[in-house]
Amino acid sequence: MQELITAAGGDDPAYIRPPYGNANKTVRAQAPSPLINWSVDPEDWKYHNADTVCSNILAGSYDGAIILVHDIYQTSVNGALAAIDKLLEQGYEFVTVRDLLLRRGITPEAGVMYYDAKNTGVNLDIDEAGSGYYDESQIESHWAYDALTFCLDHGFLSREADGRVRPNKPITRGEFVTSLAKFCGVDESYRYYAETGYRDIASGSELAPYVKWARDAGLMDGSNGAFHPDDYLTREQMATVVARYLTALGRAPGGAAQTAYKDQSRISAWALDGVALCTREGILQGSNGAFLPKGKLTRAQTAAIVYRLSEME
Repeated sequence: MQELITAAGGDDPAYIRPPYGNANKTVRAQAPSPLINWSVDPEDWKYHNADTVCSNILAGSYDGAIILVHDIYQTSVNGALAAIDKLLEQGYEFVTVRDLLLRRGITPEAGVMYYDAKNTGVNLDIDEAGSGYYDESQIESHWAYDALTFCLDHGFLSREADGRVRPNKPITRGEFVTSLAKFCGVDESYRYYAETGYRDIASGSELAPYVKWARDAGLMDGSNGAFHPDDYLTREQMATVVARYLTALGRAPGGAAQTAYKDQSRISAWALDGVALCTREGILQGSNGAFLPKGKLTRAQTAAIVYRLSEME
């Protein structure tokens, strides 16, 4: 299943819509993403009449509903557009399913079926919901809670400006190199007056010492004279950085043949050895047998990596 999902939606599929809305226990157990069904079916596949489609949508719609429309019929498109105009007049807002769940404070879980996102009092705007929203009142049940607590307590990971942990938020290159450097004992005094060598990292900036350390250690570099600190880090890019760190510790590089991920063919050639070494050392793990090399690394995954590095003998 993972290979099919990855081929269709990439390494960061937002959700899966089961065919005909059916997903048995076996499918739900194996699904690597949330399963999205619907609460409003205008039956446009049966009634090829725009007015009927419009009426059915209006009759079934409510705050937080997920509406299913098949765009293969012109009558479906015309009926849906007419319904949208009427619902907008009533004050409704139309958003993607992903944004609907995030703005209602719902953290979608793989294998869980969602039919709607009713108003329970949580109504976040787009900026507040952001990427990877997580209900932090439930943080103790997060799979990486111990690692997150460890990293926060030791200063290897910082809370966001609003005080939240945001465990599911993708991490940037600048944030990752800062976490790794702090774990290795680097502080703001590292080569304080030296130039960074990157046009987008000033020598006196907060990131400068950690970026300089990573470059000096041969762990991380930029491109075309820039470090790109705000770019997100993919899992295979992270594996390459961590593998260089492990090699510096004396861990022998691992061969590509030592990995057994279902999606190994999707791992870039330059990252294969790094993924293999990190996997062999127990630093990296996949999801349902897949590595998801192009997927964005999250803050929780970063915490887990640092935590596992701390436990190495």
